[in-house]
Amino acid sequence: MVVGLVDGTPKTPVVFPEPSQRTLHTCISCSETLIAGGTQKDVNNLSPPNSGPSPPPICSPLARVSENCSLDAIQEEKEVKSYACGDKRKEENSAEDVVLILPEHANTPVCDLAAIGAYDNEQINVTNEEIEKSKSTLTQTIADLNSNSLTSRLKERWKKTVNIFKWTAKIVYIACPPVPKFVIQKAVFHPPKRCHYYFLIGEEGGKLKRIRSAKVANQSNDVVFFIPQLLLPSFENSEVFDQLERMKMHYIRTRRDDWLMAVYITCEYSHRLRMSSPCVILFAQPNSSDLGSCMITDPNLVDIADFLRCDMMAFDYSGFGVSTGRSNEETIYENIDAVYRYMLKNLGILETDVILIGFSMGTAAVIDLAAKQQKVAGLILIAPFTSILRVIGRDPERDNTCCLDQFSSFDKAPWVKARTLICHGRCDSIVSVNHGAALQKRFSNATTPFWVDDATHQSIYCERKMWDRVQQFVFEELSVIAKWNEVIQQSSDRECAHSIP
Repeated sequence: MVVGLVDGTPKTPVVFPEPSQRTLHTCISCSETLIAGGTQKDVNNLSPPNSGPSPPPICSPLARVSENCSLDAIQEEKEVKSYACGDKRKEENSAEDVVLILPEHANTPVCDLAAIGAYDNEQINVTNEEIEKSKSTLTQTIADLNSNSLTSRLKERWKKTVNIFKWTAKIVYIACPPVPKFVIQKAVFHPPKRCHYYFLIGEEGGKLKRIRSAKVANQSNDVVFFIPQLLLPSFENSEVFDQLERMKMHYIRTRRDDWLMAVYITCEYSHRLRMSSPCVILFAQPNSSDLGSCMITDPNLVDIADFLRCDMMAFDYSGFGVSTGRSNEETIYENIDAVYRYMLKNLGILETDVILIGFSMGTAAVIDLAAKQQKVAGLILIAPFTSILRVIGRDPERDNTCCLDQFSSFDKAPWVKARTLICHGRCDSIVSVNHGAALQKRFSNATTPFWVDDATHQSIYCERKMWDRVQQFVFEELSVIAKWNEVIQQSSDRECAHSIP
């Protein structure tokens, strides 16, 4: 094996040292003669030319040659082929390989060059393995990405397909049969799943059981109003547990033989004074809630009663909560009328002490009742609408009402004599604030309306400034505080009269 020095230029002939520049060394392992360029510096094992003795080197089989070997003979015998591959140069011939010494290794001893060559070959092999592994990993990653992308696209298409089927089913459900009365009924009312937000627990035969019907609850004893959401960690320190103690359940029968679930809430002020409030609120809720959901909102029904210092009667429409029957325009009006008459007859409340509050769909119910019962103390409307078709057609001030229209508060508003407050959100995209403005013009005894900036159809219910305006209306314009003072004074006079011997 002949060791030569090459430069970094491809296809450059191998340059061997001249005989006069060669230095002979003997390997201590095999006693063979080693050839090194006389111009090389002795880095580790080889001594520079014309220097003193140095430790004998250990040769490598790749660097072992015979002492009498002639370089010229070797050059004639072998045809040296050189080529370049990146930073590596390799010479090939038919007999033996010629190890190339790269310029950066020009000053390295021959024995070390052999080790370097072997190390470089090993590194090249390792590098090739790493490259192949990286290629394999990259290929697998690309395949995974393609697979994930395909999976994502399939999932997205599946969701779109499911949504299309859902909307198709809803449209078919609403449109069949194609009777306007039933179509509007299905489109307007969205009662929560029965017993999802609350159910009743009663005792029968010494055992507790879940009650899903107000009719059954009317025949049971020791019925408890239970809200399963209160078991969640988020309600661990909730005040609702204590508030439920101030709720008394009532079961009201309508003319259609439906049984309604209603609750009478004693406000904190009345509870502390141990007397009934001078005014009682009759609350009509929206079209997609029940008593249970109204108790876990902010504010809930008890919060509103406490804030306004008035006791409250709230109820579920037919088909909502545990109330029996099905809801439509006629049943909604019958429901609130039945609850109103129950308050007058069974609870001894005067007509002039009833304050009506309606939210969204509930505004149609309280407007209908206020138009019939003109002696009520006051009317508060939160996000009201003129009629169903006026909402759909986005024409709240249309004078003529279609014969197919329903919940036409626009036509009933002039019949209301009670003091009225309208609150509406300016950002309401479901029922435009223009509906509130149109109704404002129709009421004969309406106070200044309250438009809430940045409030939507849902968020207005949670706006503190809206409830502050309602409280001001109740306390000042409906004189609830003055009535409270009068009740307290009468109670004090009676106590003084009883204390006189």
